[in-house]
Amino acid sequence: MLARIEPEELEQYLRGCGWTPHFVEGDDPEAMHQLMAAALDEAIAEIHEFHDNARDRGDTTGALADDRAPLAEGWTGEGRRRLPIEGTFRAHQVPLLVDSEHPDHVGLSRAG
Repeated sequence: MLARIEPEELEQYLRGCGWTPHFVEGDDPEAMHQLMAAALDEAIAEIHEFHDNARDRGDTTGALADDRAPLAEGWTGEGRRRLPIEGTFRAHQVPLLVDSEHPDHVGLSRAG
């Protein structure tokens, strides 16, 4: 499916996902082998650089597009209630208990 997207749009999409795309194009097998090997070497060098930055300097933002800090899962949650939501397993769309024992949850639940 991604092969049907225009190259510029594909690059924007991949960067938006936080990746740095490396494109290799051609139809000559011998040349493609060399180009692909060079692209993989470059990608692996970038990964090592990200790892070194994280280990040596505590910098974990370099691997993300535009050096954005990732948002904690659940940051749009309904608040803490009694237990934290943001950054926990509760951020994974765990349903609220809405029953006679938890009437205060009725106003917190949302359809859709």
